[in-house]
Amino acid sequence: GHVLQVVYFEDTDANVSSYTANSWSNTGLTKAITTTVDNSDIYFTANQHIYLLNHTADAWHSFSFRIMKDEGSGASQVWKSNANTISVYDGYYLGRFTDSDADRQMQVCPISYLDTGNSTNAGTTLTYTLQVAQQYARGYEISSGYANSQMTLMEIMP
Repeated sequence: GHVLQVVYFEDTDANVSSYTANSWSNTGLTKAITTTVDNSDIYFTANQHIYLLNHTADAWHSFSFRIMKDEGSGASQVWKSNANTISVYDGYYLGRFTDSDADRQMQVCPISYLDTGNSTNAGTTLTYTLQVAQQYARGYEISSGYANSQMTLMEIMP
């Protein structure tokens, strides 16, 4: 199929941080697209900046991402960066082992997903949200003070 429309969002106001383990949080990347044809696919891409804070030496710091989609009746998970659909941390998108309590890391995480099999009518508004969770309570920040994050939604002809 070919691209019918493109919706772009750059998060210039992000201010998310957490020290909570095994809990999903919105990253700040949320955007809606209204379909123009029946049963179209949506291609989701994002470049999510994340800052891994310092923590105790000799320990792992790991994260997972997931994409939530809301068709107007509540959001549901459509993609997750690890294979286990229940556990936050059974495998992870980004991980590191630190050997110093002064270690820190900033990274842009590219994410893409083709949402196929939508049985929606033209004119349906779909809202996509990127969420993050960490396995251990080590701490992270998502802040436009460090770098902006971007998200693109493309409607594809079925």
